[in-house]
Amino acid sequence: MEQPHREVFEKLVEKQEMERQDLVNEAHKEALKENAAIDEHEAKIRELKGHKEEKEEKEEKTPEYSTNLTETISRLRDAGYLDTSFEGKEVHELIMRPLTKEEALDEYRNSGGKTWIWDELEKNMPYTTPTAEKLEVMIVNFGKNIGSDEAIAEMDKLGVRPLTYEDLIQYGIAHPDHQKYNALIGLGTKHTLGGVLRAPYLMFGVVGRMLGAAARGRVWGGWDRFPG
Repeated sequence: MEQPHREVFEKLVEKQEMERQDLVNEAHKEALKENAAIDEHEAKIRELKGHKEEKEEKEEKTPEYSTNLTETISRLRDAGYLDTSFEGKEVHELIMRPLTKEEALDEYRNSGGKTWIWDELEKNMPYTTPTAEKLEVMIVNFGKNIGSDEAIAEMDKLGVRPLTYEDLIQYGIAHPDHQKYNALIGLGTKHTLGGVLRAPYLMFGVVGRMLGAAARGRVWGGWDRFPG
């Protein structure tokens, strides 16, 4: 090949190579842009997924009783049974502790002024050391004379569990003044003492703050309240 033609050919080849390289570079730039866009999109997806998982985790950690408690309060309110005269509150927090019977009764005696505990009840009280937990207690006021079985049935229908001996004693420790307003009856424990089926109560009298057990078969009056 003659020299001039060779130079022209080489220049042509060089030009084509440069054009090809330019195309390669342009394609590379476009690929980088696409990759950046993909990375950004994936980052947004991960962020959204993270928010969703965080939300789901928070929802899972939300105590189930929150919704149930709101519904229970609403049912009690609609029925006209929710007593808010105790400190003006609808719900009273009770942090249950694993106290033995002796520990619980000692704390009750020292929790607020003069106290009296029926000695027969102290000796023969059915009691199981409770587990540590938080209870949300509402005070039920039926506003009428009512028997134990009817009161329990009404409370069960409204989603309220009557307090047991263990609950009631610790409630008296945590809220020592409440029994000064009205008698608080615990219908969650059924036992026989002195040949009579009984239910525990907290009330106030001339001997001070009282812990006793009344006949379960009696008719409770409008002054009585049923924490649950």
